[in-house]
Amino acid sequence: MRPLGSPDTWGPASIALRLPVCGIAIEGLSARQRDEVARNHPSFLAAEGALHGTAGIVCQAGRLPEPLSIPAEELTCAGQYAPRQVRRGGGLEVTGINFTAWVPLDAAADARTPAAARLCVAREEELPQPMVLENFLRILLAHRALGFGGMLLHSAGLVVDGRALLFVGRSNAGKTTLSRKADAAGARVLSDDINLVLPAADGYAVHSVPFTGEFRRRVALEPGAVPLAGILLLEKGPRLTLAPVGAAAAVSALFAQCPFVNTGAEEAPGLLDSLARLVTATPVARLTVALDDPFTTIIDRAQGAFAHV
Repeated sequence: MRPLGSPDTWGPASIALRLPVCGIAIEGLSARQRDEVARNHPSFLAAEGALHGTAGIVCQAGRLPEPLSIPAEELTCAGQYAPRQVRRGGGLEVTGINFTAWVPLDAAADARTPAAARLCVAREEELPQPMVLENFLRILLAHRALGFGGMLLHSAGLVVDGRALLFVGRSNAGKTTLSRKADAAGARVLSDDINLVLPAADGYAVHSVPFTGEFRRRVALEPGAVPLAGILLLEKGPRLTLAPVGAAAAVSALFAQCPFVNTGAEEAPGLLDSLARLVTATPVARLTVALDDPFTTIIDRAQGAFAHV
């Protein structure tokens, strides 16, 4: 499903989002779809026409002739939701729950020409839903971040004393529980689900993204970047423990938590290189947390491990 020709669109409305690695204009929307996207992602809205003349993406919203009927087990991997990705030429054909998409991978020959994408659903109300639009943006940013030496990481991102700590872990590792404790203690929570890490002038930074876990849907996002202080490999355990992690073990653990790009032969070498640079510049430790450990105790232990950096 390549973004060619004139797709059957939902209407004449459009909206522009400014993302950390590119801008994206979504065209062919109904007024209802545009308004819901705007309500869901106010922090990332770009002014009308602001993205014209810049390198970015123009995404055509299209109609599917009928709802998809794909068994859920065909869109899971190791028990986790995993939209199907098939590389075709300069992009990816993506099939997920209730949507199909085309995600461009190759940059346009003219840097001022936006790349073409497409996002199609069968029902009007489906496109703005997190299961559709946010998963489309996750896949898009995961691949785009590789070109910048960055990556998406399954993690809870917390801001303490002006710097970000990433607690990386699989589902049920305790990311959302920790995020709730952080919020109750007055700490800023970037996301309890997935965070974007990109190289910065001095190390790495964590960037706000327009997709979140369930916790972050309840509070307003603050756009921008926060310097990365350290990475904790989060696990549940009977008591609070913390131990340093060597570079090779850190790369291996982080690779497993980089969704959408860690299963493709084309992306793996670049991802491994980027992770090797990340763990060279950023301290990594393994943190085991018990359910009743207070947030202040957890953060004091984590900050103590990285105090010398």
